[in-house]
Amino acid sequence: MRHTELLAREAGQTRPAALTGLHVPTVVAPTQSEDLHWRPRLVALADFVLPIWDMVVSNRVRLFGSYDHQELDILLRLTSPGDTFVDIGANVGAVTVPLAAHVGQEGTVYSFEPFRQVFQYLNANVAVNGLANVHTFQYALSDASKAPRTIRAPAPTLLAGQNAGMYGVFQGASTEPNQQTSKTRERLEDVNVRTLDSFQLPRVDVIKIDVEGHAARVLEGAAETLLAHRPILWFEEGGSEPPEAVANPGLRYWCTKLDDTPEQQFLCYPRERHAEVQARLNA
Repeated sequence: MRHTELLAREAGQTRPAALTGLHVPTVVAPTQSEDLHWRPRLVALADFVLPIWDMVVSNRVRLFGSYDHQELDILLRLTSPGDTFVDIGANVGAVTVPLAAHVGQEGTVYSFEPFRQVFQYLNANVAVNGLANVHTFQYALSDASKAPRTIRAPAPTLLAGQNAGMYGVFQGASTEPNQQTSKTRERLEDVNVRTLDSFQLPRVDVIKIDVEGHAARVLEGAAETLLAHRPILWFEEGGSEPPEAVANPGLRYWCTKLDDTPEQQFLCYPRERHAEVQARLNA
């Protein structure tokens, strides 16, 4: 069976998938998430442009319609039409695309992805779905000690089987760049680094952070944003306690770690939004 026919069957849609890509094998496929059947407008929402050799995020999006349906369900519950959502570590847009559809034309999504080729797929998925409310930025975010500046870090080549989502610019919570381990799967790339505060976003309601262990420093670089806009935070962090940037009593944020989620994420929000968040999650 030809690759295009096989991919079309796996996509599970009446519209066919297509295999393309002059330099990087790429699939253009319709997606459907059966796990979001309670949101019928999003079930058959998206076409996705995905690198074939990204074996985790892109592969799950192609086969199941989302990378992590539990995370996506929570983020959809925490946002409403007209809200502003910030996606830090956006990858190919598995969260950006459905959230942009959910907040609607009156809402806004700001998406940050540091690696050039992955960033190009993010933009392709925003464009192919006609999403006019998404602003994309090719930056890594950190704290003031690393921003603004440029850092050289290994980026995925997408030319061999790999998990593009596991690549971080920094070595976890440190300020040291990651080291190249494979010339086939990685290429060194200059990455621009800024703080979230430096963008002076006019409104922020919910922030999602997935930056391979660097969330604490991203939050340190977002101190002014947290004070000004009081957003809900959803982020991956390895420790059992929330980062100091949100644990500061003066900030009045309440945090819980959800150990039953695949990535063990933290959910943090201002104490004055407690009733609102609980109502959203229980709806």
